[in-house]
Amino acid sequence: MRVSVASTTLACALVATSARAEVPTAIAAPFSIVVDGKQVVFAHGRATPDFEGLAIEISNAPLTCHESLPRDKSGNVTVERLAFTLPAGPGRTFFTGHSISLFDGRLSSPRRAGEPLELEPYQLSGRFDAFQPSAGARVKAQLALDLFEHGTRVHGAGRIDVVLCADPDGLLAGHGTLPVEVPAHSLRGSYEADKLEYRSAIATVVHHDAANVDVIETISFYPTDVTCANEREHNGDKHFIVIPIGGASSLQRFVGTTQPAGPRFVTPSFTRGKKDRYLMQYSFGRGRYDAWIRLDKLDFRKDAMLSGALVAVSAPYTMKGKLKQNGAFSGTFEARVCPYQR
Repeated sequence: MRVSVASTTLACALVATSARAEVPTAIAAPFSIVVDGKQVVFAHGRATPDFEGLAIEISNAPLTCHESLPRDKSGNVTVERLAFTLPAGPGRTFFTGHSISLFDGRLSSPRRAGEPLELEPYQLSGRFDAFQPSAGARVKAQLALDLFEHGTRVHGAGRIDVVLCADPDGLLAGHGTLPVEVPAHSLRGSYEADKLEYRSAIATVVHHDAANVDVIETISFYPTDVTCANEREHNGDKHFIVIPIGGASSLQRFVGTTQPAGPRFVTPSFTRGKKDRYLMQYSFGRGRYDAWIRLDKLDFRKDAMLSGALVAVSAPYTMKGKLKQNGAFSGTFEARVCPYQR
């Protein structure tokens, strides 16, 4: 699938945002890209409640809340489609009013055989208008897409306006409500029976050569003193991590605003007979993104210090009548930047 900018107007808007800190807001036309020399306008869409927040799909073909997308005999979607997740965010406000990175991005096309093209958070961003999370509401946003595929730069931008489908199973209510404010103390919390107050944090930076972009892939919070030099000795200890992290790339410097994040708790486990030790990562409750992060200082150089705040609270999740994967962390932090070690 070869993709390029849809028009001169669109190209100008995107060039102006090559080092953007905000999604472009001047484009009123529907979101569009050019696929193999043909403009594709994603004028249709829907937002469906799920365990992560809202599953949003836009397409060049009509979408309703009750119909599946058309597929061929192999199960491949036969229309152009872009899908992503919009987490519920602080106060269940869905991160409206400022630019955010978007998770779980997938770009499908009948011209592309097999699986959809999976997008990294730094490749897709949006700025959502405020809306009421009730059936029939309109979810509106400005989107920006920026990625490389087979050596070709892919750009897309424009508005979306999709209907919010009904939520008969109460999935949105099941998320609970993430606090809007951060307590005035350093990051601390618990996961089930384990309590942890961070003493040091490592922000792992990865450089993606094709896009020439630096990304803070994960921040790991340890209860001990950890540095770039000795992290491998401690990554088997119990610790708290966030991955993925919104707004934490050299293409999306969304500093000073709340961004989606994925909280996990890491703990060592053992095989039967306790012969072999391995690490387990546990998500919080039912969803993967019941957290938000705010980076107040962002840097990608080794040993530089990041600073910010974080809130993570698991949605209620029970198994056989018992609360499972129950966790809550919140507070401010500083993290040392360390390059990814293979």
